[in-house]
Amino acid sequence: MDDSDLLLISSVYLGAILVNRRRERIRRRRRRLWVRPINMRRRQQGAFHNLFQELKTDPQMFWKYARMTLPSFQNLLDIANPSLLKRSPRAINPEQRLALTLRFLSGDKVPAIAFAYRVGLSTVHKIIKETSDALGRVLGHRYLQAPSKEEYLQIAEGFWQLWNFPHCLGAIDGKHVDAQCPPNSGTLYFNYHKRYSVVLMAVCDHNYKFTLVDIGSAGKNSDGGIFAISDLNPENRQLNIPEGASILSGSDIQMPYFFIGDEAFPIGKHLMRPFTRNYLGERKNIFNYRLSRARRIIENSFGILAKKWAIYNRPIVAIPENINKYILTTVCLHNYIRHQEGDNIQFQNNDEVIENIENGIAYAVNVRETLSNYFLTPPGMVNWQYDYVTRGQNLD
Repeated sequence: MDDSDLLLISSVYLGAILVNRRRERIRRRRRRLWVRPINMRRRQQGAFHNLFQELKTDPQMFWKYARMTLPSFQNLLDIANPSLLKRSPRAINPEQRLALTLRFLSGDKVPAIAFAYRVGLSTVHKIIKETSDALGRVLGHRYLQAPSKEEYLQIAEGFWQLWNFPHCLGAIDGKHVDAQCPPNSGTLYFNYHKRYSVVLMAVCDHNYKFTLVDIGSAGKNSDGGIFAISDLNPENRQLNIPEGASILSGSDIQMPYFFIGDEAFPIGKHLMRPFTRNYLGERKNIFNYRLSRARRIIENSFGILAKKWAIYNRPIVAIPENINKYILTTVCLHNYIRHQEGDNIQFQNNDEVIENIENGIAYAVNVRETLSNYFLTPPGMVNWQYDYVTRGQNLD
């Protein structure tokens, strides 16, 4: 037997192995059932064709189920319909896709949704992923755009009128979104709460609406570290914020515009944080109180977000890419519902913007000192600030 015969025999043997492997893959892919019998009765007994349609006649119960009013749902469907529509006549219609996804974001687990809607488990996973991606894309362009300079001035006026803090462009903070540990990630997503998480860092305006978001940082990172490399950092010059300064109300003090955060963030020209350490004295305590009163708006915004979309109440079981999509979708829906159903307060700032070229930490510290003094003057104070900072103290 020469070499050519051996080569032929080897080729035949290898071909037989490949054919057997292909047949084995086909056999494994062959399904016993393409559609389960219970799912074939979707139209007669499924939740969408029965319960969901009945809920449309009860506004209060519909709001509890969809987390928005029926007019808001119908308007959202009109916006998202082109992105949710499928060509196949057997495909699930856009309204059912939207209702199913809202139930998932409201806290229902995927198997429970699959049983209630009588849809296959893998189909539900696919629908949720596709619908979340579509909602984040179409709503983001409308309800999560970075503010313009004029809108930033309106936000600053809103913070002064509602929360008594001047020149504030928004409150910033981070929220750890609990998640299942991603594969092969080690401790990258393990945070100081001893849980795995993805970080949602956001800025909100005076009316509890998110204006800027950074989604997807690993839970191991600190708020300050994420902020330093994020587009949310004004020092990275990705934001269209007012660069000059204007006069504080009732005074001749020039003051720049800035965001406000807690102690986790570094003080800077466009970021204000509270004084640290204990026993600060009355002036600094009043400043911290006033800043905290304005900064709690971002905490409240996160609370509203998590209360409405109960997906935040337990670890999200998905890969980080999909978790980011779900977070972005809920943020966009939050802004959409605030726009449709919440109070929208618009203000106008007539102060002339004056250029100020100073920057750096020393300048920011001086601004904080100036603000703390301004809060002790009649134009800058609120009537109850002294009572608040002296509560529980023995003044004898």
